[in-house]
Amino acid sequence: MRKWDQGGVPVRNVPKPVDYVNHPPHYKQRCIECIDATRGMGFTLGNCVKYVYRAPYKGNIQQDLEKARFYLVDHRNHRQSHMLQPSSQATHGCRLLAAESRQRASTDKEMANYHKADAVFFYAISDGDYQIAADAIELLIAEVLEQD
Repeated sequence: MRKWDQGGVPVRNVPKPVDYVNHPPHYKQRCIECIDATRGMGFTLGNCVKYVYRAPYKGNIQQDLEKARFYLVDHRNHRQSHMLQPSSQATHGCRLLAAESRQRASTDKEMANYHKADAVFFYAISDGDYQIAADAIELLIAEVLEQD
């Protein structure tokens, strides 16, 4: 349906309102929406991925990365046998995010090391290698601290 102004003329290029409930902007900044990458992961691993995903876009990068660390440690300490690996959809989503981060590392020289560590994190999560994922989070935090 067309929108009309007061004089009965069609209004073009009306910006859509931001949907902070269903599709917040900080979860749509990458090649796939965050929820599509975290479905099938379980609560703690999904939160870990969420915080790494949104860290550069939400406001407090270091705090988000520290939250990611917390949830990854919790996942490693308390996971159950049915939560050892993310679903194939989540694995695919993390691989897409890793490839995107690798691409960003080659084009954004100022943040190349951050993007490389980000790629390592997402590849490690997709492979179920949580030690490498933890190491990548530490590299991300170190990069943020170095930038400040």
